[in-house]
Amino acid sequence: MGIIPVKVPSIIKAALGVRKKSGREPRVMIAGSNLALTGRVDELLAPAGAHSRVLLHEVKVQNARSAIKAFDPDVVVVVAGQSDLTGEGANEALSEFIHELGRARKAWVPTVVNGGGVVTGALIDYMAGAARMTVSRVVHLPLDRPDDESVAILADQILDAAPDDLAVSLGASFLALRPCVSRRVISRVAAQNGVMATFGLAPGADIAVLSANQIRMVLEIAAIHGETIDANRAKEVIATIAGGFILRTAARTLLGLIPVAGWIIKGGVSAAGTYALGRAAVEYYSNPQFIVQVEAALRETSGQVFRAAGRAIE
Repeated sequence: MGIIPVKVPSIIKAALGVRKKSGREPRVMIAGSNLALTGRVDELLAPAGAHSRVLLHEVKVQNARSAIKAFDPDVVVVVAGQSDLTGEGANEALSEFIHELGRARKAWVPTVVNGGGVVTGALIDYMAGAARMTVSRVVHLPLDRPDDESVAILADQILDAAPDDLAVSLGASFLALRPCVSRRVISRVAAQNGVMATFGLAPGADIAVLSANQIRMVLEIAAIHGETIDANRAKEVIATIAGGFILRTAARTLLGLIPVAGWIIKGGVSAAGTYALGRAAVEYYSNPQFIVQVEAALRETSGQVFRAAGRAIE
């Protein structure tokens, strides 16, 4: 493999693992008494074509149990609007549906849309009580003027509610979830590599593990952005990881003679270098034509790391 201390079978195994992880089609139910509102939430989540399995369910009295059983959702977004407080039979159907979600042990996200002033406050209080969550955990979507922050909060809540092993496939299935899933993958792997570099028992012993983690990270980011994980994608990832290995090797050369502080700084360099690779991968798979932006992102982060390391040595 030349500059990367990871064998071909390990890369193939990582690719197969990511392909399996991203290949599942998560079942997402968006439920509410107003199909116009559930449809608008579906549009905001931006399902990514064939990868997505979404059911827009109109909540009615006595249809909750059969609907949940038939679709068997992995996660449910429960949408409440003004009519759920002020309409005829207000709350009855929605309350029954939420109760059945609890009986079926289904993960769900309480979401309030539109409304204003007292109505919105009352809806949020109602949903918080029904979900047994704090008010801050209820997502408020002003659908007349939806903003990126509101959609990002909804994405975070969906990922918090869903099983961890569905994160990559959820990102592949919904465009709105991709930034959040990518950020979580990068943060997790950067933290792992930082700890490994800091507490590695022997010089160089952890390099293969760090590189393998980076390969899996970039493959997962590719899958999140809808890329097919195959041999060609693995070759592309190898080229990307080479930059991270160079950064890692340079860090050891620069800091290897500092017994204690050097370990700590190398951990920071490894974490930040992994983070830089993750950022570059996101830029590349989001905007393949802007490779210059990828190089700039990697160069900027790497430069900050080495400047910080230099100040620490002084």
